[in-house]
Amino acid sequence: MELDALLTRVDRFFIDQDMADLTVDIDVYRDPSNRLNDRNIREGDPSDIAGLTTLISHYAYTWPDYYELMVMGEMLAGSELPADTSFFSQMLPLPGAPIYTEDLRARFRIRFMGTDEVDGVPVYKVRYTAVDRDTEFFNYIDYFIGIGREVILRVESTFESPWYYGNAGGDFYYDEWLGKYLPIYGHGSVLYYPNHSSDVWGRWYNWDWKSAEEAAADSGEPVPEDENSGSVSE
Repeated sequence: MELDALLTRVDRFFIDQDMADLTVDIDVYRDPSNRLNDRNIREGDPSDIAGLTTLISHYAYTWPDYYELMVMGEMLAGSELPADTSFFSQMLPLPGAPIYTEDLRARFRIRFMGTDEVDGVPVYKVRYTAVDRDTEFFNYIDYFIGIGREVILRVESTFESPWYYGNAGGDFYYDEWLGKYLPIYGHGSVLYYPNHSSDVWGRWYNWDWKSAEEAAADSGEPVPEDENSGSVSE
């Protein structure tokens, strides 16, 4: 298995589908009573369910490595955050967020951990371990990446900051939508030590993007080419 090729394909998740300069809204629902499931998050309107807290979020992505996630008007994660930020993160385990930039390769040791399964789907498991745990929000992140479609299906992580420490995990679900293969919703759990947990769901909607050619014309840059084409091999 060629790790470099695999992670390059993951980073090119949007651009390989001819999607550039995109924005999408993500509603994040805190669900302390476990009232959401994969049916009503997908088909219903979770905002109508009593007892849920909705966090309005916005995600933006520009090839090759710019992204930001705004939650309730505050930047939770983004590629332009200072490297020594201790609470917000330059990297968030989220579909489409760049995880294989030169900067991140310098700050995290990246290892192939073998193969596994997520909901019966074969996956590669890749671990990111912080080189300097005093300056990184995440101590480590495990990415579970589909072998057939090279997308992030699950993440597991530990984190530590002056205010919070604990572990978190989440699953992402995709579908054919608007002529593309896109994340539709996700489910995650966060455990803040010693005993506080939070269960959350997220749903993507209001997608908007340009084609790579349109984005290149606007920026004056050439259309990005795939330097690592081909499948990942064992």
